[in-house]
Amino acid sequence: MKDCMDEITGALIDADFAEMVVDNIKGKIQETIPSASNDSDKGRLMYETFFNELCRNLDPRKSAIIEEKRKINIVMFVGLRGSGKSDTCAKYARHHLKMGYKPDLVCAETYSEDAFKSLQKTAGEYVPVYGSHKEDPAEIAKDGIASLVRWKRDFIVVDTSDSEPHEKWSSLFVEMRKLALAVKPNLVILVIDGSIGRVALNQARAFNKIFTNRGVVIVTNIKGNLKSVAALAVVAAVGCPLILAESGEFEPYEAKAFVRCLLENPWLSPANQHVDKTYKYTLRDMYEFYKDEFRLGTKPSQNRNVIERYLTIMESMMEEELDKPNEISNVQVLEIAARSNVDAKDVVKCMATYIMWGGLFGMRKESSIN
Repeated sequence: MKDCMDEITGALIDADFAEMVVDNIKGKIQETIPSASNDSDKGRLMYETFFNELCRNLDPRKSAIIEEKRKINIVMFVGLRGSGKSDTCAKYARHHLKMGYKPDLVCAETYSEDAFKSLQKTAGEYVPVYGSHKEDPAEIAKDGIASLVRWKRDFIVVDTSDSEPHEKWSSLFVEMRKLALAVKPNLVILVIDGSIGRVALNQARAFNKIFTNRGVVIVTNIKGNLKSVAALAVVAAVGCPLILAESGEFEPYEAKAFVRCLLENPWLSPANQHVDKTYKYTLRDMYEFYKDEFRLGTKPSQNRNVIERYLTIMESMMEEELDKPNEISNVQVLEIAARSNVDAKDVVKCMATYIMWGGLFGMRKESSIN
């Protein structure tokens, strides 16, 4: 049981959960173990408690209302540079085109000269983009909305200016509040890069304070990013509703469904799982993802030494072990450790990482907005 507890604790730490949260979850699990009569019951209770505690920490207790019944819907996007705001904004418009709306984009981004062309490219030929040479974002947005209303567009998405991550994001939100007074959106969406983990707390808190009744958050870069779970947790902690956009469907986030997907828990009743099982995620996917990180030179999702150790472990595995990781036995763990010249605990941690974010990366791997 100690090894299992170490797996859970290690996975939470790797996912960038705060030490206090990890200790609380660990404490809750330890409280349940004495009530179990045998090892099988202990394992079941550990997973049930872990599942429930993850749900509690990832539940904002508010469901996102994506659009109201209005003749004209106006949605405003905000976010720091590098969060994927403009791409998500364009995809959001394209998604609503599929739903039967007549969407249009307003480019109120005035800091970048290429913003308009970039938004046009991402939006595609079927979603028009309104732009202007004016310097005031509020004027651009107001003029754009007025024009689009005349053109009988019923879903208007406003892309706003961003700022560098190191700049004071609180001043950005104050500026966005002024813009919102001019635009009068029925929904304001903050886009957060999931790779920043729990660092997202302060900007989520400031955003929720300013846009309490009409603000929701989209966390991007979830696929393959363990820290994105901590980003979702801190957004949930401030009580801000979330939209999941990774599959391209822009669905209101529900904590239980998300955690089921994340853990693929064997003790959960199949009748209660609403997860697509057509794609079987394996260790080969995790191996390819880590290799891509090194090849592309992107910011690693975990400590570089840890990733190199995991790659060594997976390279020493047999074909069947890579394809059917859920069937790896304790004896095989020892054999893999010997072949890769690492401690058995490292193999266990590698498997815990696979379990922790395997559902998201694997089942959404083929998802696309296109």
